[in-house]
Amino acid sequence: MKEFKGTKQEWVRDGRMVYALQGDENRFYAAFYPGKCCSPDEALANARLSSAAPDLLNELKKLREYVINICDVDEDDCHSEHPLMSSRAAISKALGEE
Repeated sequence: MKEFKGTKQEWVRDGRMVYALQGDENRFYAAFYPGKCCSPDEALANARLSSAAPDLLNELKKLREYVINICDVDEDDCHSEHPLMSSRAAISKALGEE
C-alpha cells in the first residue's frame, strides 16, 4: 500500500462515504463509515471529520507558521505542553512521521 504525505485532491463527503476527486468527474472512494461500527450519527461525524482533515492539516500548518514568524515565538522557548509543540506532534502524526 502506498503512503501519501498529505494529499492535494479535494475531499468530499456524501453521507457516510468520503472520496477524493480526480480529473473532471472521476471519483475514487477513500473511506466508508458503515452504521454497523457505530451509530448513524457517529458514522456521519466520522465522515465529516475525515473529509475536513486535509483542510484542518493545512490550516494548522499555516497557524504554526504565523505564530512562529509573525508572533515571533521560538519553539525552543516552549515547554512540551505548549500548543505550538502539540501542534507539531499532531502534524507529524497526520503525515505519518512519528
